[in-house]
Amino acid sequence: MQIYITKKERFNSARRIYREDWTPDQNLEVFGKATNANYHGNNYTLWITFSKKITLENEYLPFPQVLTEILQNEIIAKLDHKNLSLNVDFMKGKVATTDQLCIAIFNLLQPFVDAKESFGLHCVKLKEADEYMVSYFGV
Repeated sequence: MQIYITKKERFNSARRIYREDWTPDQNLEVFGKATNANYHGNNYTLWITFSKKITLENEYLPFPQVLTEILQNEIIAKLDHKNLSLNVDFMKGKVATTDQLCIAIFNLLQPFVDAKESFGLHCVKLKEADEYMVSYFGV
């Protein structure tokens, strides 16, 4: 039997969505105001869904505090009140779109979660605005 446990976090970050290989007009046409040279801020909501195979030995175990600590130390501390385009090492060389950020968070978390024998990383969901949310389930 498999169960899924979702942890919710929030963070605020600034960014500029801009491709260096495009002209300023191309960037403006595709990314609109988000390509502003002075950056802009976003309030994000992040959901991390962990999977757990239930056995007789672990069916009553609580959600491990260590997974909460990993989220705080490896994700939130690196993103909250930071500039995604300038200050976040795992976003270097990437266009700071919500989908790229979602994939980067998943890839950053994967090895930490893999080290926990009874848990897996199922999905990362990231909401930048009320209009849409990005979900990534890995490859």
